[in-house]
Amino acid sequence: MSTKKEIESDIKRLRKARKTMEMDPRDSIAAYPRIDEKFRLKHSLNFDMFKTVIFEDRQENFWVGIHRWLVYFFIGFFTGTLAFGMNILEEELVE
Repeated sequence: MSTKKEIESDIKRLRKARKTMEMDPRDSIAAYPRIDEKFRLKHSLNFDMFKTVIFEDRQENFWVGIHRWLVYFFIGFFTGTLAFGMNILEEELVE
């Protein structure tokens, strides 16, 4: 529990921050919406859109696609084989 003095101190800090428009890190959770406007200066990129455009626009050789699907097949095959072997081994060890 916060004491009355702590609450008054927090209120004073918030009032000062509102006057100066600077955000004190100690008050960043208590003050919502944010007092400062610095967060509006930052923007993020839409990486999903960029990745999609890159993959849609690239030209690929036919054999590269075949090799990629072969790699996917072998990864799936060996993963399934490993899981099957682990299942059989587990059944033998439990009995």
